[in-house]
Amino acid sequence: MAGNRVPSEAELLQEAEELHHELFEKLPTKVKCKPVSAPDNERIPFKADLANTALIYRAVDITGAALDLAKKKRPTPAFVLSRCVFETAALLFLLCRRLQKVVETNKVGDIDKFLNRLHVGGRSESIPKAPDGNIITSIHISNAIDKLSKEHKNLAREYGFISEFAHPNFLGTLGSYGKLNKEQAIYDFSFDAFYKNIPEPNSYGLCMLVLSLLIVKLYYKELTDILPRFTEICEAESKNSKDEQKQ
Repeated sequence: MAGNRVPSEAELLQEAEELHHELFEKLPTKVKCKPVSAPDNERIPFKADLANTALIYRAVDITGAALDLAKKKRPTPAFVLSRCVFETAALLFLLCRRLQKVVETNKVGDIDKFLNRLHVGGRSESIPKAPDGNIITSIHISNAIDKLSKEHKNLAREYGFISEFAHPNFLGTLGSYGKLNKEQAIYDFSFDAFYKNIPEPNSYGLCMLVLSLLIVKLYYKELTDILPRFTEICEAESKNSKDEQKQ
């Protein structure tokens, strides 16, 4: 999406499809793991790679469904799914920044706790619990979005707008499915009412979807590039810890 010209719905759809295909082609099918018996620091790189892969799979899968809905002229559910892709992009960004911090400081720090929250965290009583019986809370998505928006301006505002369709607010209910017929003094309801209310309504969601996929593409690559150095630091710290225990 170059320049100041607002892309058309067709152009946005094409760009989103191209990005989706590009990411799909990069999907790994396996992640090499470390046995549970391995020292914690040696397992951290595996956890980071696992999180990176799981997030990219989620982004690609949900994007495919969002694009199918957009092609079927079902903008509101497509918006909801586009919002999910953006949230996934925000977590990829946060994961990338946390790994970069380890590389910059040359210290593992509390990254393992963060990765555990990414893997098994949640907000429900039904999710897996830590050995002490407490729930491992997931990363709060609003925190990830706030941090992402500090580097990429206006994204929080765009996310707020698209979220209106994910909730049963005006835009997600009457604004999507109803159109006032002033002459007959009635509301006409249909699944394509949004197209009667707003020209090219898919553009709203597709714009957010394209931005989300560009973010996913950027930080997925950065994460892939940084993992080897991140692994070296984790393994070195594990080796130093073993040497200290022998002394």
